[in-house]
Amino acid sequence: MARHPDTIITPNTLLTEARERLPSPRRPGQRMSRPELADVINAALAQLYPGRDLTAHYVDRRWVGKLERGEHRWPRRERRVALRQVLSVTTDTDLGPYSPPDVLQAPSERAIDRCHGRRQWARLRYLVLADSVLVINELGNQHVISDGREAETGRRHRGAMDAVPADTAAHDDSRRAYVETLRAYRNHPGGFWVAAADPQAASEALTGEVDKGRAESVLLLSDGASRPADRFGLMTWDELAKLVSTAGCPALLRKVRDAENSDPRGRRWPKGKIYDDATVVYCDFR
Repeated sequence: MARHPDTIITPNTLLTEARERLPSPRRPGQRMSRPELADVINAALAQLYPGRDLTAHYVDRRWVGKLERGEHRWPRRERRVALRQVLSVTTDTDLGPYSPPDVLQAPSERAIDRCHGRRQWARLRYLVLADSVLVINELGNQHVISDGREAETGRRHRGAMDAVPADTAAHDDSRRAYVETLRAYRNHPGGFWVAAADPQAASEALTGEVDKGRAESVLLLSDGASRPADRFGLMTWDELAKLVSTAGCPALLRKVRDAENSDPRGRRWPKGKIYDDATVVYCDFR
């Protein structure tokens, strides 16, 4: 991306100092040179992303020089991950690849910076309650975060409902009894927690954080949208995430509805509702 014409170039001294703290792998007693850093970065890329062709991401001494001189401010995500590993730093902030405070940016460029976390998002923090699933793609590995307390509570009480066809009066009666039973467990110790209108439920949520530089994408699903993986067993989480990343959210929703339409009486997959609300939110940081 071309620099804004009013950009003030400021040397990236943090990166230069981090490089010079490392010993040269070829010259005993000397500091690591720019060509040597480039070689180590390329080796780290191959180690971090096995099986991927990263030829286009390989760097050389000229690229390192531009970064240190401040001519290039924001490397691609894969290169930033490799840089952090090689230089033994925790966040991108430690590498200094940010626009200096006095850089004049167009409003749209500044909005993109904030959207991609260039200014304040060093880590992604999450909070997960019942009725939702979070899938974080961290360097190609899918991490699934789901609060299973609602499903576990439901399994203990849904036997009568699942024993009858879904499109019958008997199923309707059983479902009403099931819903009423679960009501006693909602937002109570020993049960499960949903946000609803009770903000105190947030204190019972599953929480955590991940280094944004390692997160390639984040996928948030309602329990109706996660059905193909966790209820129907039609696909793995890897396959579900790949479907969304390559074909988009509508492709997953079609998968959900096709499965539900194929089993209108709940014979193959006993369920309280033939059709459930399905919502998908996908963020790609690459």
